[in-house]
Amino acid sequence: MFHLMLQRTRGLFSSSLSYRFYTSQIESSSTKPIVNHVNQQEEQEQKELKQSQYKKRISSRHKYRITFDPIGYFESVFALKNGTPRQGSLSPNSSGKVKIQCSNALHMLRGLDEFSHAWLIFVFHGNDRELIKPTDQLTKGPKKRIELNYNIHKEEGVLPAPKHVTVRPPRLNGDRRGVFATRAPHRPIPIGLTMCQIERVENDTVYFKGVDLIDGTPIVDIKPYIHLYDSQPNATIPSWVETKTEIESVEFTKEALENIEHCVKVVGLDMLKGTESSTLEEKIEKVKNVISEVLFNEPRSAYRRKKLPDEPWGFYIDTLNIQCQVKESVATVLVVEDKYDHYNDLTKSQYYRAK
Repeated sequence: MFHLMLQRTRGLFSSSLSYRFYTSQIESSSTKPIVNHVNQQEEQEQKELKQSQYKKRISSRHKYRITFDPIGYFESVFALKNGTPRQGSLSPNSSGKVKIQCSNALHMLRGLDEFSHAWLIFVFHGNDRELIKPTDQLTKGPKKRIELNYNIHKEEGVLPAPKHVTVRPPRLNGDRRGVFATRAPHRPIPIGLTMCQIERVENDTVYFKGVDLIDGTPIVDIKPYIHLYDSQPNATIPSWVETKTEIESVEFTKEALENIEHCVKVVGLDMLKGTESSTLEEKIEKVKNVISEVLFNEPRSAYRRKKLPDEPWGFYIDTLNIQCQVKESVATVLVVEDKYDHYNDLTKSQYYRAK
């Protein structure tokens, strides 16, 4: 009897074990696909998260903005853009300086005087009109988005290029070129580059010769010119770049020469600083050379050359207000006067005219 009960108990126990094993297999087989499904969802979410992070990096890269302060401001003999040479090498007697407004300026300038020339990176701060900006900087919102079109040809079905995408270089007499094929100051990003001769370095100030920057130009950086890397003897340029100007000679009237002598002796000029040991004739000759260099390189605009070729016009060098006229390839300097005397005369004439 006892053996019979033991066998029954063993049978019940083994059947319960087999039942539990069977149910556990069913449960494991039924829950396994669910676990896989959850894993797939997690993988998909992680993949989407990575894609969104990548897109954010790309979008932030495309929306990158640059903010900085200039290292100094250029002090130039050219007060306004009118009359300023288009390249500093065209006026080797012009001069200017920049005072480095940074801490440790003396250490930053150490060794710069060992080079003869330097690159100046600057900002065209005198631009007086709104420019076409890159597509990612265009106005957003209700206003219609303007897309850039660099096609300068009026082909059928193609709109002309927007304003300032193409410019008229002075040597092309009105013909247009893309802004990136010129050195025009009006650019999407108003950054300029010029090479100047290093005259001397004194403490935190660098003195230059052969400049084409107007007074107050923000300087971003100074880099030494190294002809081993910066000069390319086999470089090619378009033929219009080498077009010569119409001005063949420069003459000074007697009044203009007397005015220059008066300004040198009585008024004094910043461009003559450092020439105290020179004679009066040498100082006058230097002023004449700077004026002649500007005129030989035709500072007039294409509009003035075409529409007003014989009309007198003027420009500033240092504190000098220079009035001149061009006729038959000869530029004649009519009057040279100190600009402060010029302003005082205008004030007096306006006062008497009002009375």
